[in-house]
Amino acid sequence: MRTITYSVKLSSDAEPGTGLGTESINDLVPRDSNGHAYLPATHLKGLMRQHLSTAFASRGWDRDLLDVVLGAEGAVQSAVRISDARSKANIRTRTISRTAISEHGTASSGSLRTTEAIPAMTEFTGTLQVDAPSGEAVDLATRLGLQLISAVGGGRNRGGGACRIEIKDEKRLPGELLIELDRVIKTWKKPDTTMPKIAATLTGVKTVWFALVFRADGPICCPETPVVGVNHLRSGISIPASAVQGAVLTRLNALDSSIASACFASQHFRCWPLLPTSTDTEVQQTEVPIAVCVSLTHKISKLPVSNNVYAFKDEAIEPYKWVLVAEGSPLKGSTGVLLRHANGKIDLWRSGDMPRMITAHGVHAGERNLFSVESLAPMLFSGIMAVPEAVATTMEKMFAADPFIAVGKSRTVRGGGRLELRRVESADLAKWQPGPRQASQVFVVQSPLELPEGDLPSSASEMLTKLVQDSGLGQVSEAYATTQVLFGWNRAAQGKRVGDTQRLHASRVISPGSVFVLQTPVKDLEAVLLKGVGGARERGFGAVLPHPGVAGGKFVRPIHVRSVKSVDEAGKWAFQLHRESQGEGPTPSQIGALAAKAAQGPDLSKAKEHMDIQQKTRSARFADVWSVVKSRLDELFKRDKELVCRTLRTWQDLAISHREKETRGSK
Repeated sequence: MRTITYSVKLSSDAEPGTGLGTESINDLVPRDSNGHAYLPATHLKGLMRQHLSTAFASRGWDRDLLDVVLGAEGAVQSAVRISDARSKANIRTRTISRTAISEHGTASSGSLRTTEAIPAMTEFTGTLQVDAPSGEAVDLATRLGLQLISAVGGGRNRGGGACRIEIKDEKRLPGELLIELDRVIKTWKKPDTTMPKIAATLTGVKTVWFALVFRADGPICCPETPVVGVNHLRSGISIPASAVQGAVLTRLNALDSSIASACFASQHFRCWPLLPTSTDTEVQQTEVPIAVCVSLTHKISKLPVSNNVYAFKDEAIEPYKWVLVAEGSPLKGSTGVLLRHANGKIDLWRSGDMPRMITAHGVHAGERNLFSVESLAPMLFSGIMAVPEAVATTMEKMFAADPFIAVGKSRTVRGGGRLELRRVESADLAKWQPGPRQASQVFVVQSPLELPEGDLPSSASEMLTKLVQDSGLGQVSEAYATTQVLFGWNRAAQGKRVGDTQRLHASRVISPGSVFVLQTPVKDLEAVLLKGVGGARERGFGAVLPHPGVAGGKFVRPIHVRSVKSVDEAGKWAFQLHRESQGEGPTPSQIGALAAKAAQGPDLSKAKEHMDIQQKTRSARFADVWSVVKSRLDELFKRDKELVCRTLRTWQDLAISHREKETRGSK
């Protein structure tokens, strides 16, 4: 997998609408969880498909190549993955209002529409992950499709969103790429994607454990429930174990399909869900927090008992009297993640506090259909994985050389990131056994537990008890559980299916977060974790972890303070002059007089003459006022007249605003 870096520079205002608006603005620009505007990968991919489709039709090229590059309808992957394009600086957007003109030459009633726009000269950068060698047909088609984009956002037929896209280290023009692709495509053949069925060969081997750290580059969408009667997709809080093992095995299969098949069938292979641990994807951690899906029994006081301090209890760990926990503040169930840090501190990161991103998409499929996607914002995720010893070193080298994977829905435009494998010795598994009683007795379900067909006990707790005891983990003293029905599908046609479709038969399962307490501690934690509970191992089911303990506080997400940086050079000069002159510099009227002089005549001679008068012929008081910014102004006057005039007027506005603020504060 190779990475291609590209940039998008706007030459006119762009309106990449989201379909979402407010009372005063009909269409807002896309924003991430921190409120920063960006160009969605879905939009860029759509433009690439549009331009490449036109090029392929005009040249009579094999459209199978287009399907390989960008994916065909119903395909689960493609050779190219596109990231969102983001700006290094925060963007100050503007609004554009339009109205239709009636036959009488006046504005049509109800036609006023206001949209938010990204200003011209804004520059975005992004990346493409290309699964093809350089110079091959897929690589050339990708580069051509990206460079054919000449405008982004809405109103492109009116000149909106005009842009120039440049690819790093790419010197060829679109015409040159087209000629080269025309030559290469004549010998291109569609790759064979048939999955070979190879018997497992990894038997009687040891288990190697890895701590996984996943740094998401874009939003993640892994829906937990099927969409029925609505057009809103909502991601759960985790990357399911099935998605993790699928991503790992896909990479391994590209290297050697026989090894991937053998690993998949091995009883020494199991993945756990990846759970959020931090909002900072670039944080360097020697000790990754142990993340566990919060237990069904874990409670938090509805209100703080004192200055943002909450009460936490868990009856599976220790019985308690709820009326004595927090007077006047009842306990309530908590959903989210328990994070156990290296120092033993445990935090609760509630799902409602995790940052999310909402996007809307219009799809042309017979008729226009608008649907929305609610994804997890890019975060740092952690989890664990067990693999046969025979493939451990191969996996380490593979992900060290290329850590990229993609998970969830629409993996060509979201869900990408870097996966890091950290080997964990068997003895270090004690890190997942934190306390005295709960060390190896209280377990929390992390991925669904499949319930067998046929008659089952009447309550969910009894179902869980029977399932655990049938798995040979020991006798259960207490169980707390909920059940649900899961649906799914897979292109490999594995598992019990519905008719001749690739949909899997609906499964009744014990939900993640359910808890069971064993009568006696387990002696071999490694064997218990590896075996899991129940069947359907191939779907990622059956994963459990020891309870990490009761939280001592809420996870506090770092606050990202928004600061709007001007993309205009005049604004930068004005802010510098304003910072240097506060308290001692010229007044707004004095700055205005200088700005008026700068606007006179064809050059800046009048302004320079005015400055000489202020410093040489006026009193020392006037000279002192200008001395604090003299060197900065001398440097500014070397620039063109238009920049100087705009800088001085912006500086005057800042000075007026500062004075008004001081006046209000003194009253």
